[in-house]
Amino acid sequence: MNHDAARLTGSMKESGCKKRLFTLAEAGIYLGRSPCAVRSLAWSGAIPTVRNPVVGSKMYFDIRDLDRWIESNKMMEGA
Repeated sequence: MNHDAARLTGSMKESGCKKRLFTLAEAGIYLGRSPCAVRSLAWSGAIPTVRNPVVGSKMYFDIRDLDRWIESNKMMEGA
């Protein structure tokens, strides 16, 4: 786990709540990808986004969708 991911995880634990929606930057940290790569995944339809109706341009990502993307992209080495 990189420093940013550890900081994100630590702050979530300290607050006592489980965060469900991640910003683009947080989703990138969670997936180990750049925000640009995550945005491309969202634009291609690979990962669904949640939009704020008031501020429509900001993307949020449901952690369950991120976990589904991880599971669907797992590969066995040598398979």
